[in-house]
Amino acid sequence: MSMLIYDYAHFMTRMQQKKHDKHERISRVAWELFQKHGYEKVTTRQVAEAADIATGTLFLYASTKGDLLVMAMESALREVTRPASPLPEDPRNALRALFSGPLHLYQQHRDLARHFLVEVLRGQASEATQKNIDLFTLTLSQVLGQGVERGQLRPGLDVRQAARNFFGIYMMVLLEWLPSQESVEQGLERLDQAFELHWTGLVKA
Repeated sequence: MSMLIYDYAHFMTRMQQKKHDKHERISRVAWELFQKHGYEKVTTRQVAEAADIATGTLFLYASTKGDLLVMAMESALREVTRPASPLPEDPRNALRALFSGPLHLYQQHRDLARHFLVEVLRGQASEATQKNIDLFTLTLSQVLGQGVERGQLRPGLDVRQAARNFFGIYMMVLLEWLPSQESVEQGLERLDQAFELHWTGLVKA
């Protein structure tokens, strides 16, 4: 019986790995095609052929072209939101460094980023989107927690709520910045101004 359980677990692990590998291949191929041809000109059939899979198999991972873009962009975002080591000790500078990664990615692929946000805001956010948001806000909360430990931020700060607040502010700034022709530095300046109000608070000391 124990051997059967082991064989089944081993089989499931292999199946999960195959599924993960196929997901990554589809994501990589889709990203390459979107970068080369633009969002409008790429088709799901092209992606399936380039990934060497049947169209029906592709639809198990992404049912629309919008889903493919979300999958590909989320994969790229995972790379650029990984914190550099080490981050600046000052919480303001650390958060600025963390948010600069996605802004640079969006600047480099501005048209794709616009389509991506449309898909996300239309309610097409995938499980990968939510995982990325959760991981990123966790990183933000860890940075803020370190600021509390160093005495840079007030004791008892709800770092999880503060992290969610900062992410919400970032999204509002992103929606204003992305349709414009502003540079990344100008986007970061917008972010600095919006964050500063949150850093200092609204209540008179």
